[in-house]
Amino acid sequence: MRMRPFTDTLRDLRNGKTLDDLSHQLAALVMAVEDTQRAGEIKLTLKIKPSAKGPWVHIEDKIDVKMPEPDREATLFWPVDGELRRQDPRQSTFDLKAANTTPPEDAGDDEEEARA
Repeated sequence: MRMRPFTDTLRDLRNGKTLDDLSHQLAALVMAVEDTQRAGEIKLTLKIKPSAKGPWVHIEDKIDVKMPEPDREATLFWPVDGELRRQDPRQSTFDLKAANTTPPEDAGDDEEEARA
């Protein structure tokens, strides 16, 4: 008995939309695997149900993709009396201010006198 290839049936599901969706999801998954260097997963589930109204079947498809997760950077906090603080409470702090970078007006006069 000659059987119809599975890929032919896959191509017919939702008039080709299932195959298009699988292709797009596979490409996205491959790129994510390359970016993260971690494994991912793609699953196609076909649910085949008999029809109550005739001699045909209904096929529902579901695509599940498990994308690899990139590493997430951790943030350091110091616990202080049940609260989380971004700065070490034992560390001294300085009240820093921006330096005045504008030269005094008479500084140019001194240079002119030195040249003379």
